[in-house]
Amino acid sequence: MEQPPKGKSTSAALRSLPRLLTGHIDIVQIRNGQVHLLDYKPNASKERPIEQLTWYALAMSRLTGLRIFNFTCAWFDEKDYYQFYPLHVVKKIAGTKKRRVRYRSGEVVEVPRENKLTIVPKLVKK
Repeated sequence: MEQPPKGKSTSAALRSLPRLLTGHIDIVQIRNGQVHLLDYKPNASKERPIEQLTWYALAMSRLTGLRIFNFTCAWFDEKDYYQFYPLHVVKKIAGTKKRRVRYRSGEVVEVPRENKLTIVPKLVKK
């Protein structure tokens, strides 16, 4: 590693470097069309490495070109096995965004998210 420039501390020089995620996946299995990323954790029942395993799945997805949909992550020890789908962690929840439709006339209307039938009475001209 290069020496930091004069006047800069080592910690300041390290902060300017890009952050890297390091670690290793203990077992990679292909089962039922899914790529399973498995990580051994002593005391698995007390651990929650969901973020770590999600990052591994995102990295593997990027490196292999497979969709995140194809990955399953799990951690285990001699007694316990915990599994989750990383897609559920990274998927954005739709429904907070409003859907708008623009007509040629320039009118903008909001389309409701729920499937609710509203009967509008017909206007009778007199």
